[in-house]
Amino acid sequence: MLGASLVQLYGVGRLRVVLAFGRSQGCQSHTLILRKDGKKAVFRNTLKGVQGFRVLSTDYSYGVVDLRLGRAGRTSKTLLLFSESRGAGHEGVGCGG
Repeated sequence: MLGASLVQLYGVGRLRVVLAFGRSQGCQSHTLILRKDGKKAVFRNTLKGVQGFRVLSTDYSYGVVDLRLGRAGRTSKTLLLFSESRGAGHEGVGCGG
């Protein structure tokens, strides 16, 4: 289950995404850098299994994101809802914070 996430601009054409998950072994967090795919409105990191990260709708206080993961013939499609939280930096997303 997704516990928390943070999406930040990380230079031109790149996003930094931090995801924190609650697991039976405890909390685990992962940081990914996604790159814009040419002229398409989608970000990817195929080496890490992110086939697509695309914002479907936003008013800049919320966003609906289509996330497509895939590696070794296994794929998943997920719809995520992000909302703005002021004052939360990357330190506040993750485990034990």
